[in-house]
Amino acid sequence: MLTKYLMYTNYFLLAVTMLLSLFFIGFVVFHSSLEKWNRKRRWNKVVTNKTREIKISKHKVTDPDMGHPLTVDDIRSFLQTLDPSLLVGIEHILLTNRLDYMNIGYFGSYSPFRSFHTEEGGTINLYPLEMEGDLYKYYAPTSITNRLGPNNKLPTSRGFYFLLDKEAAKQEMLFTLGHEIAHSNYFIKDQVLFGEELELKCDQFSRGLGCQSLTFDNSFAERNQLYRDRVRIGYIHELNEN
Repeated sequence: MLTKYLMYTNYFLLAVTMLLSLFFIGFVVFHSSLEKWNRKRRWNKVVTNKTREIKISKHKVTDPDMGHPLTVDDIRSFLQTLDPSLLVGIEHILLTNRLDYMNIGYFGSYSPFRSFHTEEGGTINLYPLEMEGDLYKYYAPTSITNRLGPNNKLPTSRGFYFLLDKEAAKQEMLFTLGHEIAHSNYFIKDQVLFGEELELKCDQFSRGLGCQSLTFDNSFAERNQLYRDRVRIGYIHELNEN
């Protein structure tokens, strides 16, 4: 009797386990299918509304020591040089203030499906640069200092920077815009927003659009003087000679 009872109990537990497993598998499949359907529906809505012109707007810079080298017209002219298919899904490009928690090294960002037309399209934010008079501060990235060799004495602190005229700063921000457009394309294709490999791909994408960044200019740091707190520190070779 006990043996038969245990056998029925095992059958019951096995049946319950199988039912729970089937339920779990069904739930996963249903959730995955629902997410794909929602993504497709959302994307179709974005594409439908892409017939509208991308809105380009500018917020007043709240910090008097900050400025946007790009204008709305600069952005519009740049977009006109691109294949329109690269812009599908982007509804808003905004020259805006950097959020308080953001590092000064963040020139732009991309937010998918949060825009003003449908709350479905993407928004690209471009942030202002610090200024010194009529010039723009460009803090030396480690990619520049690394190219100078292991023995270089270039300070990597946030306090050290180069000065750019408006045209050079504009080119740097157009590179950022190209980089953020790449984020939009890769998000649509792969649903990926973050990762070192993605950032490299976005840089390559922007360069493919014809945009240039001083990050990839091997001789930039040697041609330009370094500053800190409005004081000229000198050229790279002068630092390395000391």
